[in-house]
Amino acid sequence: MSPLRYGNVPRERLLDLIDGPGVAPVTLILAPAGYGKSTIARQWVEHRRAGQFGWYQMHAEHNVHATFLRHLWQAIDDAVGESEAPPEAIEMEHVIKRLKVQSSPVALVLDDYHLVQNVLIHRSVERLLNDLTSSTSILILSRHVPE
Repeated sequence: MSPLRYGNVPRERLLDLIDGPGVAPVTLILAPAGYGKSTIARQWVEHRRAGQFGWYQMHAEHNVHATFLRHLWQAIDDAVGESEAPPEAIEMEHVIKRLKVQSSPVALVLDDYHLVQNVLIHRSVERLLNDLTSSTSILILSRHVPE
């Protein structure tokens, strides 16, 4: 995650909306390229300051299910501040189990999600969202509505 640039305008109202009471632990931010999705996500990370954060910057070559799961695992490593080798044949169940054992709140940012084309990845993310623990928050940044 790159630092905020000097001169960025804090978006307190948007940050309060993301973290407001009664708001689901999943937030989807949709906007065209250059409209500040990553910037508001970085502000959110700095705004919360409580809990742990992992940032997954997606790339087109991450459309292989196993590659996606390994990068997601790495984002969790970053969030919890410890490196744990993923299972040889990593599955979404392993990722969910790892999040469930965390004692502190964990936040994950999935940046550039619009690059995901693989249906298996969409299904895995859907499963993750359905099995989300109450102490996990996910911010998905995309240029269009994901499948």
